[in-house]
Amino acid sequence: MSGPVIRQLDQATINQIAAGEVIERPASVAKELIENAIDAGADLIRCEVTTENGAITRIRIVDNGCGMSSEDAAIACLPHTTSKLRTLDDLSTIRTMGFRGEALASIGAVSTMMLVTRQKGSATGTRVAIRGGVISEVAEAGSALGTTVTVDDLFFNTPARKKFQKSQKTELGHLYGVVERIALANPGVGFRLVLNRRGRITTQRSSDKRDTIVGLFGPELARGLIPVSATEGPVRIEGFISPPAISRLEPYQVHLSINRRDIYNRALLNAIREGYGTLLPRDRYPVAFLDLTIDTALVDVNVHPAKRQVRLDQEQTVTAAVTAMIRAALEHADLLYRPVTYHPTALETEGVEETNAPYARGTGAPRTGGTPSPRLQQTTAPRRLTTQQIRLTSRPTFSREEGVPGRTPLPAMRVLGQVANTYLIAETPDQTLCLIDQHAAHERILYDQLRRDRTIQTQELITPVLLTVTPQEAEAVREATPIFEREGFRIEEFGKETFAVYAVPVIFGRIEDPEQVREIIAGVISEEPGDHTATRDAITSRVACRGAVKAGAVLTNEQGGQLLAQLAATEDPYTCPHGRPTVIRFTPEQLAALFLRT
Repeated sequence: MSGPVIRQLDQATINQIAAGEVIERPASVAKELIENAIDAGADLIRCEVTTENGAITRIRIVDNGCGMSSEDAAIACLPHTTSKLRTLDDLSTIRTMGFRGEALASIGAVSTMMLVTRQKGSATGTRVAIRGGVISEVAEAGSALGTTVTVDDLFFNTPARKKFQKSQKTELGHLYGVVERIALANPGVGFRLVLNRRGRITTQRSSDKRDTIVGLFGPELARGLIPVSATEGPVRIEGFISPPAISRLEPYQVHLSINRRDIYNRALLNAIREGYGTLLPRDRYPVAFLDLTIDTALVDVNVHPAKRQVRLDQEQTVTAAVTAMIRAALEHADLLYRPVTYHPTALETEGVEETNAPYARGTGAPRTGGTPSPRLQQTTAPRRLTTQQIRLTSRPTFSREEGVPGRTPLPAMRVLGQVANTYLIAETPDQTLCLIDQHAAHERILYDQLRRDRTIQTQELITPVLLTVTPQEAEAVREATPIFEREGFRIEEFGKETFAVYAVPVIFGRIEDPEQVREIIAGVISEEPGDHTATRDAITSRVACRGAVKAGAVLTNEQGGQLLAQLAATEDPYTCPHGRPTVIRFTPEQLAALFLRT
């Protein structure tokens, strides 16, 4: 008879598994140690990062918190030891950042770690040295009040995890993001992040979150924010939101914290967006810096090892309260009923053909030079495009009847008209009624053209556009610079966290507002850094969105027919690059049922 198949793992393996759940990359180390520092009462935290040969080689976190005794310092480095919990019931009332007792042990299990600490009233401090989960030294040491943790050789004993780390720029971007989010959730703590002895992030301890926003994002953004301070039901909300004029295609600048813990929660994100109602288009998100105070009994932070995702009890009540408070803040700012001013871009006023010309076969040099057109004022008259402006220049390589192998072809359609200057109405030979979103359809057309024709023409800007970004955004831009160049952009560094945009794809039109470039960068940040395929696709889809005919443009039936002919030539005519439908169909039977004729 063979021996037992199931056996207990040794402690070293257990420690490495725990480390794998908590410590995914260098940013995870910084997050866990910074959260420990905040729990220790620190109001000044310094994060020192060292890089060599294209990789992060050292992370050191220095805090002025309460420190630890010699006995506690040694115990704190063992697995599942914590000062935050005494009984199981304590899990439902957690108010601290960390509580599982895994951080120091998990970090020490996959690195060479040195902890030096001294508490108030002690003449000397304590040094604890760990390598690969084994404590090699506990000794007296000179130390300032507080705790310093130095981590070297991360993942030295887990080569598989080390192998899957991304580039230095990518890993630095993640690390910057961690510091930014924690700083925003804890404005009373001053943060300084230093890379190779050069300052990258600095925030001052302050009772006003706006000061932290200024330190991270600059005074221009902070100046226009709307304060939010209210209580509704079980929720207290404090912070700032952007006016409707400042919005993003992605929710990456919606910063949320619950009880000072930086979190991500889709329901709360939707609740904030819902508070704006029709002030924002459905595909836009505000900029927001909000801290929610909620009874700890209603928040479960123990659903993910990284503790960033949370589960809410009474979620519907909480989200409804958030929506109501956002709406009230906009009302107080006299914005809720103020009509949104529309500023057409140069692309919309000059038409599609001019910006798409370089993608035609045999087209000459791209248009350059000229005088930028002034920003147009809002007008009540609908924008009407000429037949030449909507005509696309690349011809389909197959007829709509042939289609593309592996996909359902778009049927022939006869355009009947337009609704709300946004949707085309068409009829198929079998009398199916079709509604076509003209922007989504044109976006799909341009996206396929950009992917098919890699000889993208660029246009030099008369005046370079300067774009100041956060350190995290800066690393994303540096990482994606070669991809930007292939997609028709020329972006160069122009000082600390500032980039100059010298050229853009011709299809992108003229740039008069740096936010237009930020939208492209937002798409890069929303993808997994280092994934060049996803990054390239994100850039292409946003360039196509920028160049597509917008809702509100008047199209004739002839123009609509040309648009549908081009849509039929695409690989996936039924969705835009972002996954939204381009065509909605109603069969005669469905129409009859709607009118109770069956």
